[in-house]
Amino acid sequence: MKEHQEGSPLFRELLAGSCAGVCEYTLLQPVDMACTRAMLNTARNRTNMTEMISTVYKEGGATALFRGLGPQLMAAVPATCGMYAGERFFNRLFQKPDGSTDITRTWLAGSCSGITETLSVCPFEVIKVRLQSKQHLSKYKNTLHAIGTVLKQEGPMALYSGALPLMYRNGTFNGLFFTGCFVIRENVAPQPSSSVESFMVDFVSGTIMGAMATPAKMPFFVVKTRKQAGGDKYLNG
Repeated sequence: MKEHQEGSPLFRELLAGSCAGVCEYTLLQPVDMACTRAMLNTARNRTNMTEMISTVYKEGGATALFRGLGPQLMAAVPATCGMYAGERFFNRLFQKPDGSTDITRTWLAGSCSGITETLSVCPFEVIKVRLQSKQHLSKYKNTLHAIGTVLKQEGPMALYSGALPLMYRNGTFNGLFFTGCFVIRENVAPQPSSSVESFMVDFVSGTIMGAMATPAKMPFFVVKTRKQAGGDKYLNG
């Protein structure tokens, strides 16, 4: 297998990833809100995404759809650093003596980056879920109030509730994502001859693997969301 390509500088990747994360969280926050409510809904009469968004809108207008955006934005940089810097670290740790890597080592490095990502984002995920949960609508006023209330009433470790399923979620996604991107770059896509071509290869491979890896992480996503909402005390909503 070819020697591992370092690609663009890590700082540039982190900066681009963080900016992309901010844009993604802001634009798709209503969808994320509806997803959280759907994951917390244990009723048999399931509602679709449109109905869920409509229900949230009726609770508090357009601003209700963006509830939980604060911790999402705060997590943009830590999430990117945890995922990409973690993958770089473990890739160097697991690479062969000659500096090359292979599919197995790439998968192992990507999976292990789920650990660093989880340590970086778990507190923000807890606060986001608490703000979005129908159970806690009247309990938390905003992001800072939610952080203070959780720390005061439940202690610091509450910010890492659901850490284990979150680690499984991140590890599963990252392992499949980085492995698939590696296979596409090394065996499918033509060798890029410019920075533009390199960007297009990364963009296409990232899009494909992001779509393919998402279904695999969803069971862990549901479990972590329910645990972070307050264990078995979440409501149907």
